[in-house]
Amino acid sequence: MLCFCAVAKAAPMVDLSIDGNTWNQPFVLENLSTEGELITSVSIDLSALDLVFDVQGWPAKIEFLDDGIGSYKAYQKSSGEVLDGSNDVLELSFDDYVSESFSWIVDVDFVDPALEFVSVYGNDLLNGIVTVSFDSGETLIDTFKLVDGNDDAVSLSVPAPAPLALLAVTLIAGGVLRRKS
Repeated sequence: MLCFCAVAKAAPMVDLSIDGNTWNQPFVLENLSTEGELITSVSIDLSALDLVFDVQGWPAKIEFLDDGIGSYKAYQKSSGEVLDGSNDVLELSFDDYVSESFSWIVDVDFVDPALEFVSVYGNDLLNGIVTVSFDSGETLIDTFKLVDGNDDAVSLSVPAPAPLALLAVTLIAGGVLRRKS
């Protein structure tokens, strides 16, 4: 009898999306991990996109929506272009780690002053770099991708880990081989 074995290792999974105008639509972070991994921090880097997070002055804003989690901190770090106190990297760290979901609204603006009153939509964040850190020490780094069928949204989705898919294929293959013998 032939037996295939695979060990499925738990891996953190996450979905981060923005759908619509960044001025009034939330960024939604969902922890999809299945083994209890908690999100400790999130960083969004827009430095390559000529965009900045506008959280100082008027009409700037960052607003945390009450999702029932504990306390959190938000701070900015500039890795390049800075405009009127706004920065191209937004970092959020959580005192009480995110086990399910968390959302916030933050205004994003174009660096080009000629575009000062032009709205920035989710799709403008395409290829923005997202880093998500977990309490297990693991870090996921990827870029925002367009959402099929939604012209003004982007999403970062880290799918189910490959070992789980490998386990499923192995079990199916084992069943097919068993039937043939």
